[in-house]
Amino acid sequence: MFFFYFYVRQVILRMLCHYGYDVERCFDCPYGNSSHDDDFHIKSNVSLSVQFCEVITVNWLKHLSGSVVRVLMDYVDHVTFCSKLKVVLMEQKQWSDICRLQENTRCLQHLCRLRIRRCLGRLRLRSPTFMSFLPLPERLKDFILYREYDLLPKQRSSY
Repeated sequence: MFFFYFYVRQVILRMLCHYGYDVERCFDCPYGNSSHDDDFHIKSNVSLSVQFCEVITVNWLKHLSGSVVRVLMDYVDHVTFCSKLKVVLMEQKQWSDICRLQENTRCLQHLCRLRIRRCLGRLRLRSPTFMSFLPLPERLKDFILYREYDLLPKQRSSY
């Protein structure tokens, strides 16, 4: 049962990222390294929305934080963790893997994929018709679309 739950959660998270979710916003915390004071939003007009770090660090979600952040890091370059998120991540088994990614420069292949995806834009990435007319080899299209992370059974699209 646990494996099924983990599998479904990862499939959904990766699908959101594949289809253009702005992952960098998850790590864009206005608090930074300062304290996550509860009335920060009231005192400043930065934002009235709830931050990713505030959600993923609640007691009943803490155990997921390492695996969620590790998946999200496949869709970004270098990110900075706010103090609240970092404290929770340090307790997770994925922390060493996350540190390795953070401490080392991302490979050129990864950086190129991010740049190409940014140039194409979310709407084009979601369009099988557009992808079918893109004059690129199928392997490169698969790479741009993160097909190596597909957890669902392989089905060739018509692009």
